[in-house]
Amino acid sequence: MPLVAITRLRMRSWRYLPMFFLQALRSARQSAKAEGNLATRLLRDRKKTFWTVTLWTTDTAMKGFMLSGVHRRVMDKLPDWCDEAAVVHWQQESSEPPTWAEAYSRLWREGRRSKVNHPSPAHTAFEFPEPRVGRRLKSVSSSLLRFRSVRTKTISAEIARVVRSALMDSVGIVFVGRICLPRNQRRHPMCDYSLGGLRTRLAVEGEELVLYRFPTGSIGLTSASEVAAHKKEFRGWQRWFDPREVPCAVCIPPGACLLLHDIPDHLQKQLGVGVVENVVFTQRSADVGRHRDGLRFTNGQEIMLQRLAERQRAAVLSLSSAVPEEETDAVALASVAVA
Repeated sequence: MPLVAITRLRMRSWRYLPMFFLQALRSARQSAKAEGNLATRLLRDRKKTFWTVTLWTTDTAMKGFMLSGVHRRVMDKLPDWCDEAAVVHWQQESSEPPTWAEAYSRLWREGRRSKVNHPSPAHTAFEFPEPRVGRRLKSVSSSLLRFRSVRTKTISAEIARVVRSALMDSVGIVFVGRICLPRNQRRHPMCDYSLGGLRTRLAVEGEELVLYRFPTGSIGLTSASEVAAHKKEFRGWQRWFDPREVPCAVCIPPGACLLLHDIPDHLQKQLGVGVVENVVFTQRSADVGRHRDGLRFTNGQEIMLQRLAERQRAAVLSLSSAVPEEETDAVALASVAVA
């Protein structure tokens, strides 16, 4: 059964935040690449507090990540950086990460304190408030996973992505030049929530799309010509926040049939599929603020769109399902969700 690991860390001073943030970028990228990792999520809470949720196939996989690489080195610094730290592990049937409310409940009931050199009274009493989910930066985790270099330009670009997405997801605004608009003025009902602040259009039957990671941190579909036409050039901070530099997101209705190309080897083995497969576009969740777009393969396996690789190609075969509704329901009930 999948293993869930929850951590809560509170920095004891603002001066530790820049280095903590940089090491968090590296650790999250290490986690995403680690063998056996199913999901990685981060939450920026109030008062210099951070939560993490990671999901692993086995306890061995989790310990292998924890005791290696960047994460192992930063663990030695956390006792000095933090005045509150706690952790909890448990196994569950579902391969979906828990909600932040469940993470808090489990940590409060079953968690334990981690060692810190300057404990606060709350750490000693093991008392901490429920996380304020409204402050969630959904793109933070994705930006962390994509961190590639410690060069100044790259760091600035990643931080810019985080700030812009924070405004889009937490405050609910979209930048259009210098004007801020409510996000719901630019949202297409068929698109995933995380693409609501971007330019969108409906897919066209017969066109070929590519998977692209948007500045919100989420993977979505766009055309190859759009990607080529919107390559960023770092010529001033204003261009980082300009939505006109972002490719147009292509929205796919549920039930649409696609031909998915370039399926990675690890997903082929995990799902029992080939390098090219017919898939049906699905919406796997109606929850607000959660990724919902997924794909269903002909063998009944399902996967979230966010689990796929950037630059994968997908041809739009049909915008309406060719499978009868009763058959679709039966496949959905029999499918094994792995995303």
